[in-house]
Amino acid sequence: MTKRSRKQQLVTLRGMITPADMDDMGRVTCVSIVTDDDEEYFIDPYGKGEHLTEQVDEYVVVSGTLHNDDGDYTISVTRWNVVADKEQDEDDEEEDDDPGYIDDDEPIEQLG
Repeated sequence: MTKRSRKQQLVTLRGMITPADMDDMGRVTCVSIVTDDDEEYFIDPYGKGEHLTEQVDEYVVVSGTLHNDDGDYTISVTRWNVVADKEQDEDDEEEDDDPGYIDDDEPIEQLG
């Protein structure tokens, strides 16, 4: 059993996917999620996060492990969903009995 670094935590973030880097041809190579409180978290481009480069300008909910490297935050995504309507997501959250859970029974701390 390995210990999780103190600089890592399980989180769920809600926000807009934005380009964080592009190649010389203007193709998105790295994305971030900007939460409703204007915090930016880079998306780890491996695993399930790699598909988020196709979701630029979409409002999403992402869950995963948050890494803090000297003030820069990166999330290694384990789950994500596009939310068709931000207001609908907020309504669903208000109706949720336990907002620390998303889609299954795994507890997740929520930021942003």
